[in-house]
Amino acid sequence: EASSIAHRVEALPPRTRLVIEGLLAGKTNKEQARALGIAPETVRTMARTGLARMGVPNRRELMAGALKLPEDLKVPGDPVDLAIVRRTAAGMTDEQIGAELGLSRTTIENRAKKLRLRMGARNRLHMIILLSTGAQHADLIE
Repeated sequence: EASSIAHRVEALPPRTRLVIEGLLAGKTNKEQARALGIAPETVRTMARTGLARMGVPNRRELMAGALKLPEDLKVPGDPVDLAIVRRTAAGMTDEQIGAELGLSRTTIENRAKKLRLRMGARNRLHMIILLSTGAQHADLIE
């Protein structure tokens, strides 16, 4: 599916493609707005338009289709943290993850936040990007 996402990104108009590529790189709307010289609201609109043109419902699904975590990935903590990371990368919501793991949505949010903060990731998408590349935060991958 990653090659399908890449093909759909390439088919976008140039400015929209830049915004979607920024999302895939883990950049925030504000960071992209500064880099492109446009308002953050414009970035948000362009992202929504690009996702719609690609047939992708949201950013989470974009990341799930574009990034794959290594099979041998280990996350510090217990197996539940790894399960949360894998399910987040697959595009699941906190509610869905909680239902599968028998935990509350709040527990899922808190555990994901602690891991994200330990990694220095700006948000969950950035955390998945960092884990999928492995090299940038090798100290957190056992």
